[in-house]
Amino acid sequence: MTQSNSRTGRRTAFLTGFLAGGFLGAAAVYFSFVPSGKEWLKSQSAALNAERARLYRSAQKKTIDLKRAADFLKHRSSDEDQQMIPIPKDYI
Repeated sequence: MTQSNSRTGRRTAFLTGFLAGGFLGAAAVYFSFVPSGKEWLKSQSAALNAERARLYRSAQKKTIDLKRAADFLKHRSSDEDQQMIPIPKDYI
């Protein structure tokens, strides 16, 4: 009976050590290769910030271009109205 208890104890110790080592190894791999939440947020934040800046510059440029086009058309139509000379009907 002592031998069977000894064998059972060894098996239990072996399986416990095997499972504990497996879990510790998996945890070590996980923590060494997976970025932390803060690092992931920083990387995502940097990417989103760059995209936000690009979109902001694009919108700003388009707004300025639209304003210039509107001003050009406004001044062109007002210049044409001022330069026109009315011709009387009986002149023709």
